[in-house]
Amino acid sequence: MQDFRRLLVWQRAQGLAARVHGCTRELAGTDAASLRSQVRRSSMSIAANIAEGATAGGARQFARYLQMAVASAAETESHLDFAARVQLLPELLVRELTDEVVMLRRQVIALRKRVLEGAAGKP
Repeated sequence: MQDFRRLLVWQRAQGLAARVHGCTRELAGTDAASLRSQVRRSSMSIAANIAEGATAGGARQFARYLQMAVASAAETESHLDFAARVQLLPELLVRELTDEVVMLRRQVIALRKRVLEGAAGKP
């Protein structure tokens, strides 16, 4: 069990979720409200899964939660792509957020690999 707040990947995920929250604040209308809710929830889920996994009962469980964080990052990226396609968010903003999500997802994947390698070395 470790303090998830010390994990740089968790800190980055929290920052992304806060940025997504702020960028979607102005989305209005029924369709936009649904997308706003979905993209906010999926972006918040990245950090939440990292935190939950860090406090889970061992390396293999942590790796499982990290895989869920990877999936939430992919979901976030998909929602952002849709927002650009239907012109709810500016394309430049979506590109910036997407780049951030992709980098974060790579970091989570790398952490998951290290966690699994550490678990493999333990009896």
